[in-house]
Amino acid sequence: MRALGTRRRARCGVARGSVAALLAVVVGSALAACSGAPMIALLDEPQEERDILPVHQTADLSPFFAEGESIPQDWTVGLDMTSTRFLAEVEGTEYFVGLSRYGGTESICLIAAFDAGVGEQDWSSACGGVRGGPLGLSVAEQNASLVSDAYDVTPLKRLGWVELHPNLWLDTSRGAPVTPVIELETAPAARPEAGG
Repeated sequence: MRALGTRRRARCGVARGSVAALLAVVVGSALAACSGAPMIALLDEPQEERDILPVHQTADLSPFFAEGESIPQDWTVGLDMTSTRFLAEVEGTEYFVGLSRYGGTESICLIAAFDAGVGEQDWSSACGGVRGGPLGLSVAEQNASLVSDAYDVTPLKRLGWVELHPNLWLDTSRGAPVTPVIELETAPAARPEAGG
């Protein structure tokens, strides 16, 4: 009887081992699916010159800095400057996507650069997530939404939003139709140097 009991235990051990191995594969696959696929694949592309945000503004309007000297933009705190990617430009506003790593938490950010009306660019950003839905930002009389690669944009289309980039949609209900600036691969736009 002892041999029979041992045999049963051996079979149960194999069965338990198989179940454990199967469970490990299933859990591992589920975790890989959650963390491996980017919400926005553009963030995995190499950063090019057009993707780099100018992190300084000229300080000509301040009596505390010499003419032409530049000071850091305060909104860049926590923003991983190597993660920024250009999305689109429309009516003088440039849109970028990037990652914020502030306080140990990583989030996706939609960043807009626009003319502040004093010869300087101003910046605005919204950080959060795009897993459950669009990340919105209202700036320069424009409503923009950042969406994940897998987001179903049908509701945005029905509401009259315009695709500026597969991940960026603009609300056109507030005014005239939007004409995005389209850059050709063969003739990239020149970008002014930071700080001058």
